Amino acid sequence: MTNLPKAVFSDVDGTLLNKEREISAFTAEQIQNLVHNHNTPFVMVTARMPMGVERFYKSLNMNTPVVCYNGALVLSSFSNGWENNVWESHTLTAQYSLEVAKIALSQNLHCSIYSGDTWVANAHDEWTVREENNTQCMATVASIIELLSGWIDSGQGIHKIMIMGSPLSIDFALEKISHLPNNEGMPYRSKDTYLEITPKSVSKADGVKTVLSKLELSLDEAIAFGDNYNDIDMLKAVGTGYAMENAPSAVKQYAKHIAPANTNNGVAQVLFELMQ
Repeated sequence: MTNLPKAVFSDVDGTLLNKEREISAFTAEQIQNLVHNHNTPFVMVTARMPMGVERFYKSLNMNTPVVCYNGALVLSSFSNGWENNVWESHTLTAQYSLEVAKIALSQNLHCSIYSGDTWVANAHDEWTVREENNTQCMATVASIIELLSGWIDSGQGIHKIMIMGSPLSIDFALEKISHLPNNEGMPYRSKDTYLEITPKSVSKADGVKTVLSKLELSLDEAIAFGDNYNDIDMLKAVGTGYAMENAPSAVKQYAKHIAPANTNNGVAQVLFELMQ
């Protein structure tokens, strides 16, 4: 157990979850052993909303921190409601979000906005259904334009904007978004058909640093697992970064180690070896 880290951070989709987008029994066993028998916090770091990971924490009986929206929202735990456990919250303005939504909708793209555990989609289309199936969260369908127009006066902040549709339409929208005068968002192309926008001031690495600061631990004492481009800064920041076997080669080059694929319980296999 000399190699056991003081904290473990893991991306969720494509890293921790299997092909059914669930935590396997073997993975659950290793995480519970790590958290409950070795008193080592296991922290999920994800682009998902709180509701999208809360069920995993409950199934594992964990009260450890969580990083949502790629670092825009950092929670100490889900105990007694996540709203009571906010360590950090960074949001986009409703005015900027409105301008982005207008661009997306002008290209007939799907547009969703996320604020805390509120998910509003412009339509219940194939993209909404896909995300509902993937995350087990339900969207509220409403006029994004009307909603954001109302939120401008109320000061309501937005943690993430999700745009989905044809790659060419997203290319065109991204070009226009990048030239907005109030360029406060950080667009991230998670797939050719997916464009996620979170506040420019945050990243997964920032979320990790917030958690470690609260736990009074150093980056060198932590390890992290990831599979995609938005995990690179996190893998570089911690003492030891593990890229999944299913990660692109451009991600693997920034990790110290390669873990087995998510479909082969990669995170769990590494944790099992570390706890021996």
